[in-house]
Amino acid sequence: MPTYQPETSHLQPLDPIAQSTLNNWERYSYPQIFINYRSGRIGATESYFDDVWASIILDDYLTGWFGQAAIFRATRSIPRCPGYPTLLRKAVAHCRVFLPIIGVGWENSLTGHPWVVEEIRIAAQTGKIILPIILREETHPAEMALAGENIDPLVSNIPGMHLGSRDTRRDTLEIVQEIVAHAPDIQIPQPSDGYGQHRLNVLFKD
Repeated sequence: MPTYQPETSHLQPLDPIAQSTLNNWERYSYPQIFINYRSGRIGATESYFDDVWASIILDDYLTGWFGQAAIFRATRSIPRCPGYPTLLRKAVAHCRVFLPIIGVGWENSLTGHPWVVEEIRIAAQTGKIILPIILREETHPAEMALAGENIDPLVSNIPGMHLGSRDTRRDTLEIVQEIVAHAPDIQIPQPSDGYGQHRLNVLFKD
């Protein structure tokens, strides 16, 4: 993840790579589902492997249902370029569903992850559907407050969904159902092969 930059960075002109990405979003549609997760290292030897793993798994499964263009995962969805911060903020501001991945020690580690906090702040301020994805049973959404941040706690009326290694297919299917239940009019960006929409039609037909 690039070094965090303050919000005033959006006032700078976009570089050609970032501008091209933004043009594509504005021509077709912004990604509808945003995956928020911690990355990087903890000390010299440990990393947030579970969170990164979960983001990749979730991205892969949701792509199968909604199409790749509908899902935003930063390391896949946008190029490394000077306009990276602007693209991140615009992607959050224009998404429909925001999925924060809650791994071990999440609530105690956010001071070291300003991008995670910034994305959550934007999602809360712009009224996104926030659906926490919980990686450990002992973590509860009601306890997920952003201590010291001038935004509301990350507590929604949508129960947190679990994603684990025992039955990943079942977990991801329940996440898909929850997304569609709370955003039934979610649009799949084009171009798309339509396969994801076909699967959704079959799964949720009357």
